[in-house]
This record gives sequence, structure tokens and C-alpha cells, in this order.
Amino acid sequence: MKTFLVAHGAWSAGWAWKKMHPLMAAAGHRLVTPTYTGLGEREHLANQSNDLDTHIQDLLSVIRYEELRDIVLIGHSYGDMVATGVADRARDRAKSEPGWHYYEIDASHSPFITAPETLAALLGTIVSQRV
Repeated sequence: MKTFLVAHGAWSAGWAWKKMHPLMAAAGHRLVTPTYTGLGEREHLANQSNDLDTHIQDLLSVIRYEELRDIVLIGHSYGDMVATGVADRARDRAKSEPGWHYYEIDASHSPFITAPETLAALLGTIVSQRV
């Protein structure tokens, strides 16, 4: 079993990944999709002091309080910056050396090429069901 921690994109939230939870569970994995301070169900905490560092700290707190280890970190869009900050500050939670299983997905690359194999297979299943 692998634990996947998602750093979601801007103007999104953890709930945006809700359809992935049962798919990952069916594949024997855990998907953790926290929401950043000031967004989604945490919108009541929005203020001008929330920034990238706040969102990095949000995920670091989830790692600490959920006692996550051996995680696969996924950054989506703005979440790439959050994931990079998390990876830099929590190297001891990485599964293999030299560091994190971190995959930056940008507009020039397909997520099926850069995502971890398990996630790519699940994404492929979802896409084929919608076609």
C-alpha cells in the first residue's frame, strides 16, 4: 500500500479529488487530499496573510499529525510549488532516496508520462470510462 498526498491547485480544494478516493482505495492505496487554509471548506480562514508558506505548512501539519511516512507527493498546478516546499522541509518522510517521489506536471507534459505508474493507470481508467 502506498500513501499519496496531494497538493491541489489554486482556487481548488481537497474535495476536488473526491472521485479518486474510492479508486485509490480499491487499488489498495491511501489518498490524502487536505485543503489549504483559506480555500474550500476552510474559506472562513481566508485573509491577506495566507500565502505559499501557509499552504506548505498546511501540508507539513497533515504529515505530522496524520503520522504519514513513505508518501508519494503529488503537486497539481499551483500545488507544484507547495509540493516542492513540502519536499524540501520533510525529507525524512520520503520513501526512497535521494528524496521524494515528486512529479511536476506542466502543460508541456502528459500526466500519463510523468505521474507515478499507479496514478497514471487510475487516471487512464477514469478517462476511458468518460469516453
